[in-house]
Amino acid sequence: MPVDTGQTNKVWTRYIFCRDNGHSNYVLKADLCERHFRGDQWELSDKTQLTLVRRPALTINKILGTVGNVLGEQIGARSEISFRPRNGSHSGTADVLNKVFKQISDNNQLDWKRSDIFADGVIGSRGFLDIRLDYNDQMQGEVRYEVLNPKNVIPDPDADQYDPDTWGEVFITKWLTADDIAVLYNKEDADYLRNRAQSMYLYGFDSVEAFRERFGLQTHPYYANGIDDSNVRRNIRVIERQYREIDSQKHFVEKETGDMRPIPKDFDRNRIAFFVEKFGFAVVKKLVRRIKWMVVADNVVLHDDWSPYKHFTPVPYFPHFRRGTTIGLVENLTGPQELLNKVTSQELHVLNTTANSGWKIKAGALLNMSIEELEQRGAQTGLVLEMSDMDGAEKIQPNNTPQGLDRMSFKAEESIKSISGVSDSMQGFDREDVAAKAI
Repeated sequence: MPVDTGQTNKVWTRYIFCRDNGHSNYVLKADLCERHFRGDQWELSDKTQLTLVRRPALTINKILGTVGNVLGEQIGARSEISFRPRNGSHSGTADVLNKVFKQISDNNQLDWKRSDIFADGVIGSRGFLDIRLDYNDQMQGEVRYEVLNPKNVIPDPDADQYDPDTWGEVFITKWLTADDIAVLYNKEDADYLRNRAQSMYLYGFDSVEAFRERFGLQTHPYYANGIDDSNVRRNIRVIERQYREIDSQKHFVEKETGDMRPIPKDFDRNRIAFFVEKFGFAVVKKLVRRIKWMVVADNVVLHDDWSPYKHFTPVPYFPHFRRGTTIGLVENLTGPQELLNKVTSQELHVLNTTANSGWKIKAGALLNMSIEELEQRGAQTGLVLEMSDMDGAEKIQPNNTPQGLDRMSFKAEESIKSISGVSDSMQGFDREDVAAKAI
């Protein structure tokens, strides 16, 4: 596809609008939940300040074990998808569909991927499974399931329902190498984008920046090591937009029942006439909302055509959904977890101050060490003070442990247990629209 700054700018403008009107807030929430799940539960500023005053900042990660139990429950309770005949249909068709779907499931390791998107939903409140045809191993195409990073899927900001068929659009963004683009799209565009380090847009730094989740550390996008590593370095952001657009499309109409089916665009007049003559169909034109599929990379249009599918390829999973708001499990555990960490750290701090509460020293009475040495060694067992005056040193009596401090940590743990109801967190996961859309 040619360089088309007008078209790509339209996609980019809509992308940043959707990104900055709701999705950025979700990414911040998901990042907070991810950090709490893996045990990074203190803000850097708070932890630095506590370190400066030599106070403990403990992390007792109850979220990891709690979510692990929920994920194990899902693995043990997940359902097996099957087809059954209805309204007098032949049972042989259902048997064939069962075998076909089983082959698709095994080929895609679907059980693992269902658990992955369940984990995404529980931790970050959103999970996405992408379903489309793949032609890498089969010339006629085969169903391929892929787990998407929820931070890279931007739903329609105006949508307020769970079902993607009610959405107006969806964005999928990902990072590719120039060689990936050459294989998936065409070599000319790949060579044009290779080793690109800046965007064509004034505020489009996000199209070439390199800060994202991966195995390695985050590096500056303009880092150069003197060699061409564009075959392995994923530094090209590709934005895939699937959106609905009105189109006048021909349909076959079954005269007795009124059922309509769109006529594929590759049907010529002779082929249409064959179906009309053989099956008695009528042909009508009708305005429909079809899915348009556009893929851009910076100012290059990689793909622009009608989607071959009736639905958007991303299929979502939200543990709890309320009018456009997605709710997971971990986000409601962050408060009790922070309470547990802070109360436990405070308990340790109280114990430390009890053991080393400080000294009152008369000026010039301490002979065998300096005041600074006493500050460092004052809590050691068997400390010996040489004094010129026996009344020149006095141990400061520590404050009593605040009442109820020990019970607060217990209440925090109980709150985590009460919030993490396994049955509630799994509501709606086995609503497998995936099977129908795949077949």
